[in-house]
Amino acid sequence: MEQPPIAPRRPHVRALHGTEVPDDFAWMASDPEALGAYLHAERAYHDAATGPLEPLRRRLVTEMVSRTAPVEHGPPVRIGGAEFRDVLPEGAQLGQFQRRAGSDEPWRVLVDLDAEAGRHGSTYGEHGTRAVSPDGRLLAWSIDPTGDERYELRFRSITDGLDADERIPGTYYGGAWAADSATFLYTRVDHVYRPYQVWRHVVGTDPAQDALVLQEDDRRFELFVRASRCGRWLVIAAVSRDAAETWVVPAEDPMATPVSVGGRREGHEYHVEPVVGGPAGFLAVTNHGGAREFALAWLDLGQDDPTTWRPAMPPEGTDGVQRRYLDAAAFAGHVVVSARQDGQQALLVLPVSTDGLRWDAAELHLAPPATSLELAENEVFHTESVTVVTQSLVQPRVWWDLPLGGGAWVQRHRAEAPNHDPAAYVATRRWVTARDGARIPVTLVAHRVTPMDGSAPCLLYGYGAYEYVYDPAFSRALPSLLDRGVVYAHAHVRGGGELGRRWWDEGHLAHKANSFRDFVDVARALGTGPDAQVDGSRIVARGGSAGGLLVAASMGLDPEAFAAVIAEVPFVDVVNSMLDAELPLTVGEWEEWGNPAIAEQHAWLVGYAPYEQVPPAARRPFVLATGAVHDPRVLVHEPAKWVAKLRATDPAAGAVTRLGSRGGVLLRVTLGEGSHGGAAGRYAWLEEEAATQAVILAAMGIGS
Repeated sequence: MEQPPIAPRRPHVRALHGTEVPDDFAWMASDPEALGAYLHAERAYHDAATGPLEPLRRRLVTEMVSRTAPVEHGPPVRIGGAEFRDVLPEGAQLGQFQRRAGSDEPWRVLVDLDAEAGRHGSTYGEHGTRAVSPDGRLLAWSIDPTGDERYELRFRSITDGLDADERIPGTYYGGAWAADSATFLYTRVDHVYRPYQVWRHVVGTDPAQDALVLQEDDRRFELFVRASRCGRWLVIAAVSRDAAETWVVPAEDPMATPVSVGGRREGHEYHVEPVVGGPAGFLAVTNHGGAREFALAWLDLGQDDPTTWRPAMPPEGTDGVQRRYLDAAAFAGHVVVSARQDGQQALLVLPVSTDGLRWDAAELHLAPPATSLELAENEVFHTESVTVVTQSLVQPRVWWDLPLGGGAWVQRHRAEAPNHDPAAYVATRRWVTARDGARIPVTLVAHRVTPMDGSAPCLLYGYGAYEYVYDPAFSRALPSLLDRGVVYAHAHVRGGGELGRRWWDEGHLAHKANSFRDFVDVARALGTGPDAQVDGSRIVARGGSAGGLLVAASMGLDPEAFAAVIAEVPFVDVVNSMLDAELPLTVGEWEEWGNPAIAEQHAWLVGYAPYEQVPPAARRPFVLATGAVHDPRVLVHEPAKWVAKLRATDPAAGAVTRLGSRGGVLLRVTLGEGSHGGAAGRYAWLEEEAATQAVILAAMGIGS
């Protein structure tokens, strides 16, 4: 085996709060040419080290592809007078957006993303926005062909499939048509990838003539724009981690100045949904008045003092259930509220009238354990049913029509997964008591024949940040691990939102270390003692982005708890990144992690940051880190610096003597097109996932 690459060391000292910390790899953030050379060397070392796994990787790819239908498509979605759907034709990586005028008409391709990416000389392509004009004549759509999340906005005629001459680069997700089907509102990003401006474009005019509608100068906030389902409003939202503001523009008068709905106050988080036929024009999901798990309230245009808003729900707890209220979607005569209850997703269907929401007639739909339940795309305002989608880690997506007036669900569409039997697997929920007494929910999935007696290897996954929840989603790749006797465990650690706002409160800022302690405590509980369910010597930890931080920091806390750590696009250079306000996301992230320019918060971050807290070489598990050169969220120098420091603090430099053996270190960087989320194509993603799974299996001692 060739020797691992050794990154050049350039003396640099970070002086802060009376301390001086050497950082010999700080140059990676400012010298792209030298960093590129190092990344190529690391990729070459990774490819050489994993070469013996190629037969296993190919088997895994074959298995995953066998569970993939040659042609995949979602259910038709009605927008205006036509139907639209997403389709992955046989052999396609990225897919098509198709339209038909009626159920008896043939489907016609509107956008072929594979072809569009090819015109950019790329195999990567992602949509940023895709919106049909109210009159059904135009499609606003945008494409990112590299993975850097900057999109080029275009306007395509639905009649002939041709784009208008104007193209608008540097746009972001989302957008909204005005009622005239000629005016479109979109967002632009600044130099740190923050959506900070809303612009107005009139189709057929030079984008240089576009008008600035709204600009957000507070760098904690990001702007988003959407059209209300009722068609009356264009809604602009400014969102930070602990405050918000919403404006509306009449869809019939897109040149009008935006009017604030709800105002802005520090600590007040809210978002509004326009409602037709209610006691007021808007329904807010708000934390005003100490509603830590949020509540619903009515308000009208210009009513920017939340103390004057009218409550839209019974007093908290009158039904004996605690919920975290998340969102509201208004339809004619009903509002569908998304919530979390007992750690599961929930939907409440509520009739609405001029008297308010009819809680006495509310219908609660609660997801079963280890299953997700959410509203699908629902564009039609006047409807008797809404479409919801369910899935689990082993059950492919199923779309259902849920009657708004009550009645049985009707299956609308089921995703295909050939050569896959969901009944072959068992999903359970376990609660682990953490060292401070908190009870941590853990989702466990295994093949029915896999013993849960402490002898099976385990892949332990986690995220735990931003109050975000990775609810169960089907993966055609996971059964390849389960069929080999691996137990998959998802530790729902504090910092996420599984158990509501309190779960995030207890796992961010000053309490962030709870996330890492929870993860280690789950690993130890699953793999040790008389109640062990998995083999504690064969637990592989996996997480991406903030989850990459989770697994890397947990390794620093208790390196012997894991046989291997898979840290994908990991946020590991926490202190240095949070000191650099010119990096993407930094300013807004201070409310999640803390600002190291403040001494107290600096102490939190230094206490767990993986780049600062490198465990002794003799105790380290095997490490696979990943990164992507086009990633705007976790810049590629972060995993590169971390790997370089792991090598520099190990006499053996993290050399891989045997794949998966403790102490070995690998860095796999996507040097071409690819995003924070990895490869875009369905088969390209499987190729990438198979490479990761082969390493996981090697670390577990499974060779075939």
